[in-house]
Amino acid sequence: MDTKKLRRRTATAVLAASCVIAPGIAMTSASAATVDRADVVAAAAPVNLTPPSIIGTYGWIYAVGDTVTADPGTWDTEGAEFSYQWRVGGAAVGVGDSYTPTIDDLRKTLTLTVTASKGGATSEPVTSAGKTIEEGSITYLTLPSVTGDPVPGGVLTADPGTWDVAIAVPEFQWYVGGEPVAGATARTYQVKPRDVGSDIYLGVTLSAPDYLWAMAFTDSIMVQRGTVTSQAEPRIGGVPVVGKTLTVKPGTWSSTDGVALSYQWTSGGKPVPGADGRTFTLRAADAGKQIGVIETAGGAAWNPASHSSAPVTATKAAATVRLKLGAPAAGKLKVSVVVRATVTATGQVKVKVGQRTRTVTLRQGKATFTLAKVAKGKVKVTARYAGSSAVLAGADSASIRVK
Repeated sequence: MDTKKLRRRTATAVLAASCVIAPGIAMTSASAATVDRADVVAAAAPVNLTPPSIIGTYGWIYAVGDTVTADPGTWDTEGAEFSYQWRVGGAAVGVGDSYTPTIDDLRKTLTLTVTASKGGATSEPVTSAGKTIEEGSITYLTLPSVTGDPVPGGVLTADPGTWDVAIAVPEFQWYVGGEPVAGATARTYQVKPRDVGSDIYLGVTLSAPDYLWAMAFTDSIMVQRGTVTSQAEPRIGGVPVVGKTLTVKPGTWSSTDGVALSYQWTSGGKPVPGADGRTFTLRAADAGKQIGVIETAGGAAWNPASHSSAPVTATKAAATVRLKLGAPAAGKLKVSVVVRATVTATGQVKVKVGQRTRTVTLRQGKATFTLAKVAKGKVKVTARYAGSSAVLAGADSASIRVK
């Protein structure tokens, strides 16, 4: 065969031991293969140009619970495929293009090793600079909130929300008017009268070992005035007789904190002008009428609320009638009548001297007159007070010897 006319150039190789010429082509000793020179060129392994790096959360956070991602660096081979190996403190902890540090990784060094491959050729492993894993952060999934009635005596209850770190523990602090309330660190808070008109809200702080603390605040709510409720009505003490003084014994309410009591006395169901104290002296005009008192609870923190006592009936005052007879002289007799009661007695007194009768009108509870031509001898004198709208009737008698 004429070798000069051959278009194809070949090479014959006799090998002493088994070897690989190119992927998929093998030769053994004492054997030969004819190989096209275009197939004999082997794939070159990728070469790293800039080393890989670790990209932190938000670009700069390397902490427990925060996922970091791999940057493979740059290589001289386009289309190369990369494999990743994560190590903490030199120990392998994961593969893939991202890694989430755990509590066990805290304060240790995290590195990333990248290997590139293409066409069956694999590079030498290249390792990134290390990053120290810091304390993790706690993230709220749902924010805290407060429920309850924001009035004095009302109880507010905290819903602490939810978060992404199971071991985190919430701590509470209540705020009124922007200031922390001393000792108010429980999950519940009872609203005080002094809180009325102020904003109230709750701060919740989450903490866990090896994690940075996190804090969130609830929306603020305005504390409104409350209303106390009656638990026992007031009672009237004293003797309900015209001229006597009655005293109210306060009722009881659902709260006494910041509660001020006021009173209004009534007579015959109508308010008595000016009778707004704890005591009330019965007047002549009150005789026979129902006397009551209205107690109102209120204050800066409370809406007014009222309740009434059971009424008592004012009765007339008892009268004490006293006769005073002067010494008779020349057939004349001086007669004085005094009617005493818890109020000033008014009206008329009939005075009988022997067989003669004289009607006199009391002035300031007294009446005096002189009777002439009184018969000699023992004379009986009787005074009968008819009473008035405020005072009961009464009488007295006496005897005197006229010479």
